[in-house]
Amino acid sequence: MLTASPPSGPIDPKPILMLFVILRSDEKVSTKLFAEMLDWSEENVRHSDEETGGWVNGRWKCLILAIVHPDSTIAYYKVHDGIHKPLEGLAGV
Repeated sequence: MLTASPPSGPIDPKPILMLFVILRSDEKVSTKLFAEMLDWSEENVRHSDEETGGWVNGRWKCLILAIVHPDSTIAYYKVHDGIHKPLEGLAGV
């Protein structure tokens, strides 16, 4: 069962597209796997381009990794291509 609360403000008319990857907890996770996912997505997954206003193939800046455990627990990780400074005041986002 999924539940949700309505947003506190208006819904963004241009949501941010994120690359979302789901893995089982018994699958091996490594930095090499993340690099391979980002490389594969560069060639195979199109995303919107603000400069051209169209859909293009290109490097995704990050991906959301969901690891599903046998007890139905899901752990989410935001994985960047490279090192990024954490955003202040947005813990958990």
